[in-house]
Amino acid sequence: MNKNVFNIPNLLTSLNLASGSCALIAVIISEQYVGYFIAFSLLMDFLDGMVARALKIQSKIGKDLDSLADVVSFGLVPAFMYIVILQNTIDDFQTNSLAFLKLIPALLIVIFSALRLAKFNNDKRDTMYFYGLNTPTNAVFTYGVYAFMSYVSIEPHALEVYYFGFIGLILVQCLLLVSDFKMFSNKSFSKELKYILSFAFIIGAAVGSYFLVGILALSFAVMAYILSSLVVLNWMGKK
Repeated sequence: MNKNVFNIPNLLTSLNLASGSCALIAVIISEQYVGYFIAFSLLMDFLDGMVARALKIQSKIGKDLDSLADVVSFGLVPAFMYIVILQNTIDDFQTNSLAFLKLIPALLIVIFSALRLAKFNNDKRDTMYFYGLNTPTNAVFTYGVYAFMSYVSIEPHALEVYYFGFIGLILVQCLLLVSDFKMFSNKSFSKELKYILSFAFIIGAAVGSYFLVGILALSFAVMAYILSSLVVLNWMGKK
């Protein structure tokens, strides 16, 4: 038995992949369970690396498997969430046989997620930070938008505005995924005041916005994370 394949971290990564696959099915037929599967994938994604480091059994196979699982859980799943969102902004989707072509831009999410993961796997820079938006965080942002839009009724005259607005959002997310902006990771927070304030800003944005927009607060928290990373690590960091 190959211990590089059959070990606890790879089992956790496989559970991430399995949960992501279930999330993909849920997006299509049972949207109320999508969040649970994404949350479980996030937990497994966090634990597999932590356990691998603790047991000192990190391997190239584990690294590749982790990226493959993330492409599904945090790349393909968000892409399909955007497919559902875009579908609801297309007025003639049921009657126009070519309307599905308008959904293709959503697939940019999975393509750029794969590019981001390949870039991450070959990045030799400081592992204390992320360079570009990481795929799990991008998935959380997308889920916030997806869950919120499931409760929104779009007026017919506004469908086109929403459609192009979401296309723009997809493009911004794709650019952030492959950008070189330095962003916080769980390893980079410290007791310095600027890091404490950044963490407080993110938590405050999440809690404060929850009372105004509900589940969309997840997306606001991610925006606060991106903004604080850009200001503290990129703008202030160059001073």
